[in-house]
Amino acid sequence: MTSATASLLAERIQFFFSDSNFRQDQFMLKEASSNDGYIEISSLLKFNSIKKISTDAKLIAQAAKEVGSVVVSKDGEAIRRKDPLPDQDDTNLRTVYVTEMPVEEEKGGEAAGEEPEEEAAKEEPKEEPAAAAATEPAAEPKKQPKARKTFRYAATVADVQAAFAAHGDVALVRMRFSRADPAKGVPKSAIGGAFVEFRTEGGLEKCVEAAKGEAAKVNGKEVKVQRMVDWLAAGKKGKGNSNKKAGGEKKPKEEKPKEEEKPLEVVPISWEKNTVLSFVAVPDGCDRETIKDAFAGVEGLDAQEDLYIDYSRGESDGAVRFKRPFAGIGDLAAKFKAGELTVGGEKVGDALVLGGDVEEKYWQLAAEQMAERKRARERGDGGKGRDNRNNKRQRR
Repeated sequence: MTSATASLLAERIQFFFSDSNFRQDQFMLKEASSNDGYIEISSLLKFNSIKKISTDAKLIAQAAKEVGSVVVSKDGEAIRRKDPLPDQDDTNLRTVYVTEMPVEEEKGGEAAGEEPEEEAAKEEPKEEPAAAAATEPAAEPKKQPKARKTFRYAATVADVQAAFAAHGDVALVRMRFSRADPAKGVPKSAIGGAFVEFRTEGGLEKCVEAAKGEAAKVNGKEVKVQRMVDWLAAGKKGKGNSNKKAGGEKKPKEEKPKEEEKPLEVVPISWEKNTVLSFVAVPDGCDRETIKDAFAGVEGLDAQEDLYIDYSRGESDGAVRFKRPFAGIGDLAAKFKAGELTVGGEKVGDALVLGGDVEEKYWQLAAEQMAERKRARERGDGGKGRDNRNNKRQRR
């Protein structure tokens, strides 16, 4: 086994047995519960991302022995977590979001499904009858689609782990990619972001503190680091900002007489725990109804009555609020994460049930947004379109 193969297998094993994945993977949880915590390697080979690297069970067992968070059975045929799952999911509290990661343009540059111009030019034109040539205008040459630039990371998962290992034990690294659209000839492409999950909150704190003094670097390139909870909160806070023209240019603001503004009256929202399902990287072009349709047919759930979709068209992330506790919310998150359930026929980047401080912050920001929209309506300077839609959804 080459060192590259061993490294790839170890990274996959670390991912599948990590807190964030294992907690929501119903397939693995079910097998572990009936097998003294172990997952048979033959079962792991059902995962395509492992099968693509190697189908040799002995090589997988060997790679697993290099992963500190798992234990290999004496017969070398099964793997289990070293430590039991914590009672509460604190993954987000131990994760930083890293931006401006090093990327490089893929060689070739053609998107999947597109034909290079030089190949198309070799095709010989067909001869037309003389009469037809005299009466019919010559067909315009078919325009070739422009080659799309695609990017890949100029760093591996191991490179990222090494860059942050000085702050604490890195449990998991997840690179972010744009979603591929084969029908439009759009391939998957690196977007320069990564989630780095530490094994403890202490590791995260050291990482964030260190970044204040000296910029973190991955393969020699400076990157930016922020807590994942802050990144999620910023994305939530930024919703509803429509003061932009097409193309991202800001509209000039109309000058209005300044009035003394009343303090924002925030009315706390009454909520119950584990009732928010968060999506990361939803498919391009979807809307609230598309997301809601993804829950149609879920047993014990009325998608029209029981759900509120917290999403605006064009955003990369969103959330689904359950208006009442739903016992199967964790199973749904796992199915969306695994691609068993899709949004508009496409797999989301990630799905998780919010909990702990992240859940509290979500509802606090939701209450602040409601108060801001109410004030905007009272001033008569906006808030009608989306606010009215939201109110109708809540009344249905």
